[in-house]
Amino acid sequence: MKTFFPGDVPELRILGRNVTGAGCGRPLALFWTASGFECRLKTSELWVELESSYGIYEPWVSVRLNGSQIARFMVEKGRRWYCLFRNFPAEKENTVQLLKDTQAMSGDQEHMLLVHAVRTAGDAVFLPLPSNRTVIEFAGDSITTGEGLAGAPGEMDWLSSWMATDADYARITAGLLNADFRIVSQSGWGIVTGWDNNIHSNIPQYYRQICGLVPGELYERLGAHGAYDFDAAPADVVVINLGTNDAGAFSQPEWKDPSDGKTYRMNLDENGKPEADDARKVAGGVKSFLNVVRECNPAAYIIWCWGMCSIPALAPCIAQAVTDYAAESGDGRASVLELPSMDAERDDERGSRCHPGPVTHRRAAEKLAAYIGALGI
Repeated sequence: MKTFFPGDVPELRILGRNVTGAGCGRPLALFWTASGFECRLKTSELWVELESSYGIYEPWVSVRLNGSQIARFMVEKGRRWYCLFRNFPAEKENTVQLLKDTQAMSGDQEHMLLVHAVRTAGDAVFLPLPSNRTVIEFAGDSITTGEGLAGAPGEMDWLSSWMATDADYARITAGLLNADFRIVSQSGWGIVTGWDNNIHSNIPQYYRQICGLVPGELYERLGAHGAYDFDAAPADVVVINLGTNDAGAFSQPEWKDPSDGKTYRMNLDENGKPEADDARKVAGGVKSFLNVVRECNPAAYIIWCWGMCSIPALAPCIAQAVTDYAAESGDGRASVLELPSMDAERDDERGSRCHPGPVTHRRAAEKLAAYIGALGI
């Protein structure tokens, strides 16, 4: 058997945002949903040494072989070897992906997943992966995380086990386009506020960092709080799927900031539309985030999506804000796209935790892939 650090195998591709030199002579930290690695090789068996820790929310991973998921499991606490496959014909070429199914856990500073090494049969041969593929970055909330894509429709407990990448619209979109992808997402978070009116639960403030939304010394030591190198793997397309939780906040009670005692609440007017001040707040957040995304991704197409969970009251505000941004900035590569809604699902098609199920994710991916394909990248 042969053992390698992930970053020391030139043919092994590291997936997801990470630090410069990730996995080279040191463990590879997996921060975000769908982070992991991909490799193409000839070997009779493949093992991976993983290390996990958590206080509340355990990490889950999935294994994909030649485009199909063959395993999904919880990574136990501690450091141990896991078999990804074995007893294969040694001369057969296989493409393998190990993906983290669980999102970055802002509410669990002990949540960690490391890849220490991979191990193959002694006569293994690593082969080059396709190069110069389109790169798509997805920024979103629980929908992009893949929450609800595991578990029965009746499951309502908030558990990391109900997050999965196999049927995630982001992964499917990339697959349909033969593209590479990465995800920046957090359940319950939004553009300017989280689902519960917590103003700190917003993705834009952490977008420039590798994975800054998990506080604490551990993630600082892993390098997650550092600036992300957007030039390392420039995105050709950035898909933003945010707004669902901002919309949800309008129906929630006020949130009190424990740091200063101030209270915050999004409000609807007598016609069921966002009050003017809150509409301006969301619109300003949309335009501000678009400016940040454009600065970090100068050549990318930016597509703002919504609709997998219907947000009829807030959708016009988001759409108009994107249109205004494009007109004011002269950015001809920013657009909007409404995705299919889970409202069309049958009862047996729904995901867990009242989230879109695999059917809606597939429909959304097909529409989004067709839209991106028409850009002629």
